[in-house]
Amino acid sequence: MKSRTLIAALTVTVGVTACGASEAGTPRPSASTVEQPGTTSSARPPRPHSLPLDSVNPCALLTAQQLAAFSIDRPPARGEESSGPLKGAPDCSFTTSTGSAKNWGFLIIASTSVGLDEYIEMIQDNPTRRSITVGGFPAIQDEQKWTAGSGNDTCFVDVDVSDGQMLAFQFGQIAAEPDEVLPMETLCAKAVEVAEAALTTLQGQR
Repeated sequence: MKSRTLIAALTVTVGVTACGASEAGTPRPSASTVEQPGTTSSARPPRPHSLPLDSVNPCALLTAQQLAAFSIDRPPARGEESSGPLKGAPDCSFTTSTGSAKNWGFLIIASTSVGLDEYIEMIQDNPTRRSITVGGFPAIQDEQKWTAGSGNDTCFVDVDVSDGQMLAFQFGQIAAEPDEVLPMETLCAKAVEVAEAALTTLQGQR
């Protein structure tokens, strides 16, 4: 499996419509489309337009209304990737309160020095990888399952927003109880929802 940064504030492991989150275990259909696994970069659809990330604060990519829809009730935590292909890129983690009914969190990374095609070449192959579109933008989706225990799986969605730039999203749970563990399908649906919401906000800022 690929090596990526974890959501530091979570006990989890480690993407233009949805501001609302689907209920646990019941991912709702998304406007994003899924293509065949293994689709090459040349076969991915072109970006509808460029969304440069220069000076973008990843913590400002979701509005208060969007955060409430995702049940995020703690202040976002700004950080920076300390290792890996996106080292130095600003990131922001979003989490729910301890004991919250929605025990999840997600990370947004805004890379201005590494684009999606280059990033794919820098990370390990993943048999779950598939090409998708998020709000019309080409993207990839990866799954990462861990054997350390339930509630530790993560879904990644990485979006090509501009030449040499990308937004990376990671969605996972906070050490869920066995009967509260979300299936990977739901984690990925929510990762896409977060990505769609962030793109909506970013385009509104332009």
